[in-house]
Amino acid sequence: MSPRDKLSKTARARRYYRAGLELDDWFSTEQGRYMLDAELRLLESMASGISGYHLMQLSYTSAQQAFYSFGHSHCFNLGTSKDNPGNAVTEYEALPLPSETIDTGLLHHVLEYSENPHLILNEVSRVIAPGGHLVLIVFNPVSLLGVLKWPMKLLSDSSIWHYRGLRSGRILDWLQLLHFQPLGMRTSNLLFPMMYKRAEPAADNKLMCKLGEARILLGAVSVVVARKTVLKTISGNGFPQRAKHAVGLNLKRPHSPAIEGTELNKQ
Repeated sequence: MSPRDKLSKTARARRYYRAGLELDDWFSTEQGRYMLDAELRLLESMASGISGYHLMQLSYTSAQQAFYSFGHSHCFNLGTSKDNPGNAVTEYEALPLPSETIDTGLLHHVLEYSENPHLILNEVSRVIAPGGHLVLIVFNPVSLLGVLKWPMKLLSDSSIWHYRGLRSGRILDWLQLLHFQPLGMRTSNLLFPMMYKRAEPAADNKLMCKLGEARILLGAVSVVVARKTVLKTISGNGFPQRAKHAVGLNLKRPHSPAIEGTELNKQ
């Protein structure tokens, strides 16, 4: 790759990241609120088998309603700048957390707006405990929204049209390389953004359920659930050096019979 091509690729990646920082503004619009409602309904239908204590959300938006879809006792959100604050601000490629301490990692439209999505997945894999779950929410390029993206990105500066299209096959390949077993993938909002005012999210999700059973994944947004299958490794003290500066988050796991006996720990 020539220096010019490398520069062009870097500039493109930075544009994705800047668009991600502006995604919060789009989610405050009527279309964005409809999309978020549909995402939460889809999460609720897929979260029944996910349990644990620590839930970490990475998101370029301030929307934290996704927490309520899970029964975790400790939930926190990490942002990347003061413009999208969470419980702490950090770089997603270098999370200030101990290895294998998170039960569930939730990435809300992070990969498609990242400069290095595969590096972020690798880092998230590091902090998720064996048997823990990873939940990815991404825009689906194989959808009406994905088709309209190409002409609209030339006509509009809205962040909804300036994301990196990540095909489901590519995401599943990354997950398998990181020893995650895909448990399910579903989509929602088949006709978005053309008919979002006419369709109810609940009815749309019922339709997408039927299409998902036939492996027809054409909705505007995809939700992927996977479980980490590698065995737990034992190191000297169990903490990497940078974990000593872990932004003040309390990640001590309580010794509760109710938690120790959850379905997650039995798997």
